[in-house]
Amino acid sequence: VYYRVHCQNLGWLDWAKNGESAGSEGYSYRAEAIEIKLYRKDFGPATNEANSFKKKVTLTERQKMENRLKPIAESKSLYDCFAWVCQSTTYFRTYNFPKYHDWDIDYVNNYLDSYSNGQYYGNCYSYSAVFANLARLKGYDAELRCGYCSRVGGGLTEHCWVEINGLVYD
Repeated sequence: VYYRVHCQNLGWLDWAKNGESAGSEGYSYRAEAIEIKLYRKDFGPATNEANSFKKKVTLTERQKMENRLKPIAESKSLYDCFAWVCQSTTYFRTYNFPKYHDWDIDYVNNYLDSYSNGQYYGNCYSYSAVFANLARLKGYDAELRCGYCSRVGGGLTEHCWVEINGLVYD
């Protein structure tokens, strides 16, 4: 099931599918129309929650998140920031926030709030969001990338990584 929303002042947003978020939050814009299409599995258009759902994030939310990461970014090199995320994290996937604009803020805050027994807990979206923001605080142009990768048992699974100057950090 594919769907997209026409929002006041935003127009038609991109397609979403199968429970992904669509529309807007925090803008007080009307949802003026919705279009729904059914496709055979794996035959629908590409979707991207960053373009199908727009959430208004206040600058203070991003500033709060950055203030939590600044001491780490200032005390480490880029390599050491990457190593810190890898070594201080235990994989744990119990949440999956939608990928609206600035979705990384929710993942970083959830990750930083998860600290217990000397470890942080998160998934590839958490690791990537934390590392990308650490890199940005250090002055790098870090891009979050979301896509699919092969599963050990066959098929594909969602995945997230960071790219900086053409290099992949995963």
